[in-house]
Amino acid sequence: GIGKSRLLAEIRQREGKDLTWLEGRSFAFSRSLGYGAFLDLLRRYAGIADEDAEAEAAASLKARLNGILPGDRESYAVLAQLLSMRLDSQETAAVGAVTGEAFRDRLFAVLERLLLALAKQKPVVVVLEDLHWSDHSSLELLEHLDGFRRPARLEQFILACEADARGRKGLEDRDYPQSALLHQAREIAARVTLTQSEREGIDGPEFAARLRKARIAALERWRKPQGETE
Repeated sequence: GIGKSRLLAEIRQREGKDLTWLEGRSFAFSRSLGYGAFLDLLRRYAGIADEDAEAEAAASLKARLNGILPGDRESYAVLAQLLSMRLDSQETAAVGAVTGEAFRDRLFAVLERLLLALAKQKPVVVVLEDLHWSDHSSLELLEHLDGFRRPARLEQFILACEADARGRKGLEDRDYPQSALLHQAREIAARVTLTQSEREGIDGPEFAARLRKARIAALERWRKPQGETE
């Protein structure tokens, strides 16, 4: 209801030829699927259709990556593994027998490398639709890519959405409560800190995880109607 779909459609229509447009979507069924939004984004970027055989999908991914990261066997192996594609012996050696957090760190590095390479050619727009259905892994990756840490970007986004919502004839004086809600949510999250005792004995990643958990809890308390109990 904040006008984002129309705004994105018009930006793509007007500026799309001068941008690399990467789009992914979260679905209700993908909440239990790690990196669901980015799986959809990668499949779209590589031109992989649902009906493609594995060999055809692998060829599409290789062709895309060779055009932007030529000879980068590790990037292909990591992204192919993410997409549940079988690897040959050389590709398996390139990615190594990593799982869990080690694979996550490798994946984050590869996706960051890909986005930076694309950005050297022309500006990149990453659109992730329906993040309310997103899985935890996708949100972690979005944070790693610096999607939440620049408040000026939020201000610009809110302003653009408000202009779009009021930009049609007869809607110039339309109420736009979403702006106040988004600003208040950001302020509540920004005020959350960890106490000295909570910070003792933890390193950077653990500190970030605890702070994020505390901010989510604060936002959940704020969203809960007054008088409602657990």
